[in-house]
Amino acid sequence: MFDGKRTAVLGDDLHRAFPRNKKNGYSLNPAEDVYVATCLAENDDAINARKITLGDVAKAAIEEFAALKTAAVAKDGCAVEETIAATIYAKFSRDGVSKPIAAQYLAERLVLLCYKLDGSCRKPQGLVTG
Repeated sequence: MFDGKRTAVLGDDLHRAFPRNKKNGYSLNPAEDVYVATCLAENDDAINARKITLGDVAKAAIEEFAALKTAAVAKDGCAVEETIAATIYAKFSRDGVSKPIAAQYLAERLVLLCYKLDGSCRKPQGLVTG
């Protein structure tokens, strides 16, 4: 699934990228998951250079998303959810965040989410879960 180099860089910090929410569960909010993955992709070079950890980026992203969600308002005929989606998409279109890298982080997040929520899910091969 992932090459050895990337897996080694992720190491034990991978599970810290997907922290529990305040209710001691995991996010079931697709918008939050996409936002976290986008922020991880935005910081991918720094993560791979070990200048910052996945956990630190994810924690900050979750806090940023909560603030974004609280501050979001419907405008110009768009629903609140659409303005949040546009804000997230701007990271790709305006800021140049890599969609493939974000997709990889999102896949990792969702696989681990499934594994943590449902004991019947098989542990993904090739993915370091810490």
